[in-house]
Amino acid sequence: MIQKIIPVIIPCRNELSNLKVLIKLFTDLSDRFNPILVDNGSSDGSGKFAEKKGWEVVYEPRVGYGNACKQGIKYVISKYPQTEFISFFDADVSEHPQDLEILLEFMKRYKLDLILGSRKEYFHRMPSKVRIANIFFARLISILYRYPLKDNGPMRIIKSDVLKELNMTDNYYGWTFEMTIKALKMDKKVGEIPIRHFNRLSGNSKISGDFFNSLLSLFQIMTILIRYIR
Repeated sequence: MIQKIIPVIIPCRNELSNLKVLIKLFTDLSDRFNPILVDNGSSDGSGKFAEKKGWEVVYEPRVGYGNACKQGIKYVISKYPQTEFISFFDADVSEHPQDLEILLEFMKRYKLDLILGSRKEYFHRMPSKVRIANIFFARLISILYRYPLKDNGPMRIIKSDVLKELNMTDNYYGWTFEMTIKALKMDKKVGEIPIRHFNRLSGNSKISGDFFNSLLSLFQIMTILIRYIR
């Protein structure tokens, strides 16, 4: 029998202040969404705090968004082998967990393999360089793969069997692009629906908050695009 629990993999590195809010938001969400924090080398006690609040926590010391996601997937496949869906969510409270319900309903209604949460309506809230990069890469993917992509945000739900097929490899910030591009290349049924987006409550973005990381993430995304270009 298929598990009703939907694991929510949440990569996290030094997000203690935001976690205090995020954990409260998840308590108001349906029990079928089970948050799993992946502490990605935090030095502020993020993982320990989440454990004290009753969350499942996985530790991945190798820094990198993709590394954290892959470790989370490994844990989920081991503990919830029959789960039908796996979702991904960021720890900075820039999105609202309740929107996962909307994504899941839309995904089931249209029998999708992957659904993405689009932040397009809230691009004006993003730092200019993040906004420009999002628009550029979304349009580039739209042209290359003939899919009208509006955004490639982190909030998403994917069928677990499809995720296994994708054989994800990226260790860093090309992760979400690799997933989207591979799904489109394999002719999986991909959908996109608007979600809410907010400015992060506390701390700096791991990408836009650091010039070097901004350049590095751009390089990683371009590498993914070139590697999987048609």
